[in-house]
Amino acid sequence: MTTATTPRQPPPMDDALVDKALLGEAQRFSEDYWLYVVVKCKTRPELHLIQGAAAKLSPKEEVSVVRHMIGQRDWQRAAEATL
Repeated sequence: MTTATTPRQPPPMDDALVDKALLGEAQRFSEDYWLYVVVKCKTRPELHLIQGAAAKLSPKEEVSVVRHMIGQRDWQRAAEATL
């Protein structure tokens, strides 16, 4: 079986990605949590600080799946070895 997939596009350069754990920490620590966003890293870095980020931001959930492809030769060789 062959499945075609479309590669995931990287986020626009102005967006920031955070994982579920980081978002949970921001919610748990509330005003004691600071999010640091650094932009223009290659040219002239700018640091933006956001205190209490969970209450001030509206992140959109992005669901991505990590899959591991096993090549046909690999799985066939493993199947033949178990016979």
